[in-house]
Parts: sequence; C-alpha cells; structure tokens
Amino acid sequence: MALHYLSFVGEEGWRGCTVVAADDFMEAVIKTHTLGINPGGEVKGTELPEEIMDDPDAAAHVAACLNRLITREQMTELFGPDDLIPWRR
Repeated sequence: MALHYLSFVGEEGWRGCTVVAADDFMEAVIKTHTLGINPGGEVKGTELPEEIMDDPDAAAHVAACLNRLITREQMTELFGPDDLIPWRR
C-alpha cells in the first residue's frame, strides 16, 4: 500500500486535495468516496515516494492531509501561500 496525493478541480477551479493510502490510483479515488471527502469534479493524483516519510517536515505535511479534504484556505494555513505542496519541491 502506498500514499497517494489527489487534487480535485471543477469548473469553478480547485476544489481541494487529500492524501490517502491505497494500492493504486483507482483505489485511492474510491477511498475518497468511501471517506466522504471527494468533492467531485476531475481528479489528478500521484503516488508519493516512500522516502517522503523520512523527512520530518514532509511527514508532518502528509499527516495533516491524510484522509481529509483540504481546502485552499487550509493549505495556506498549513503551508503558506507560496508552498502549497511541499513534497513536490
């Protein structure tokens, strides 16, 4: 099982993001529905590298997003306006 970063977008723009543990992308999307955190729209995702959890800061960022839908406002609060996705640096 791996960690997957998923980002959601609709006609009005970005709807939020999350990190979930799943075997593959489709299972990750299904898990967002099961958890009630899929806001609809298009979804794009990437599997996070295992080494990400070796970095304490990155691991904290992942934990803040795990299994919950994060809004733009929450992303800004968590990571600051210029650093929305710290593990993709």
